[in-house]
Amino acid sequence: MEKIKLRLYQEKILGTCVDKNTLVVLPTGLGKTFLALALAKHRLEKHEKSKVLFMAPTKPLANQHLNTFKKFLDKKMVCLTGSIAPIERKDLWDDSEIIFATPQTVENDLLGGRIRFDSVSLLVVDEAHRAVGDYSYVFLAEQYVKQAKNQRILALTASPGSNKEKIDEICEALNISRIEIRTVKDQDVLSYVKEKAVNYVTVELPDPYVKIKESMSKTLQKILTQLKEDDFIKKDTIGAYSKKRFLILQRQMMKTLSRRPNQKYFKGVFLLSTVIKLLHAIEIMETQGLASLLNYYRKLKSQKSKSAKRIVDDPDFITAIKALHEANESGVTHPKYDKLVELLNKEKRLVGNFKAIVFTNYRYTASKVKDLLSKAGFKPVEFVGQSRGLTQKKQLEVLNKFRGGEYDVLVATSIGEEGLHIENADIGVFFEPVPSALRTIQRRGRIGRTNFGVIHVMMTRGAVDEKYHWIARHKEKNMHGILDVMKQEMRLREQKKLKDF
Repeated sequence: MEKIKLRLYQEKILGTCVDKNTLVVLPTGLGKTFLALALAKHRLEKHEKSKVLFMAPTKPLANQHLNTFKKFLDKKMVCLTGSIAPIERKDLWDDSEIIFATPQTVENDLLGGRIRFDSVSLLVVDEAHRAVGDYSYVFLAEQYVKQAKNQRILALTASPGSNKEKIDEICEALNISRIEIRTVKDQDVLSYVKEKAVNYVTVELPDPYVKIKESMSKTLQKILTQLKEDDFIKKDTIGAYSKKRFLILQRQMMKTLSRRPNQKYFKGVFLLSTVIKLLHAIEIMETQGLASLLNYYRKLKSQKSKSAKRIVDDPDFITAIKALHEANESGVTHPKYDKLVELLNKEKRLVGNFKAIVFTNYRYTASKVKDLLSKAGFKPVEFVGQSRGLTQKKQLEVLNKFRGGEYDVLVATSIGEEGLHIENADIGVFFEPVPSALRTIQRRGRIGRTNFGVIHVMMTRGAVDEKYHWIARHKEKNMHGILDVMKQEMRLREQKKLKDF
């Protein structure tokens, strides 16, 4: 067994976790799992014959934590997932000291009466930002607080969210009484942070793209004008509202309609649905390219909704699609693709043991990037979610082959952002920025975990890329400020309780 060695900042955080239910916010790669390890050891020593339950959102992530724990603790451990028969899971639960599991499996066994939390002295909640709404973490934490004799909760995340309401919701759901946060700028963390260089790569839209965008924008302008005339929005200027704002407005209208049918609101929902689809089409063209837009257009044509028909039958949109076909046939590609090959070739010449991760929002783009890199002489592999045909078993196989050198570029959709430890991937490319602090932090955390890391963020000038980049930066800064304030508030409340006592 290897010996658990904690860094000074980890020891300080552990001191809080020993006594309080704690939300730990640490950048990826700074040892959240080791905190859980040390606390698990402490709880099992303090409460004999008790258990530790470590929950993670996916089977690969749960298995990853199990393998880490096995290196340091000589305890009976098991990973419980839905692939194991329920009666067998009951026996494994009874016979184990540390259980790793997906929350859905734990919920099924709890509701089925196969397990109870009475003897669980520590509940570890990994990727704790998920503990909102009707996600299983919320129900399980509630039951744990009701059942466990010796309770302690450790919640782990790289980013709990960028607004106070969500962070409050997480803390309430998990019965959190203290927050411990460290950023890469904190003095006690600085010396352990692997240096990362971030390079912003801006490309220009080719002229054919600009013409296509102009035609689609004419279609969009007509719908926005209708929305303004019907008093649903105050401004009909393109860019006055984000796609997210239109989605929120649409949800509000649908909620109103569910209570009281109204012809005007039915029209409003239809118009908003049309706007959202058009904004998505423009975003795909600006950030991904013509092939991706053509793929989306085919999906629109196959849809039977009124909003899809409104778009594909619009004369200006028809003009855009005609220009799209002409540009596509002439071989005009989005400059991001050539720039991606150029960047990776340059990095490959500089790095001996070359390994890179390319993150993209879209499955279609991932496939296109993989084919492009194969032709350019790389050994790429797609890393996508189960809904796209890659089972959790296959995901683990892909990661193992990537680690072993069979592949040198991992082309990942959002499944590659969360939790999984990917060693020696020192080059990262964000094919597009994302307007989420959480996803930005998690993408960044996958790169340079062992050595120096280089991240290239690709953006189309004047497109939604630039807007998303600044939104994510603002949200991350906001998150740190909120957490610092909440941390102080929790301590003050605690001091007040002690004084009153």
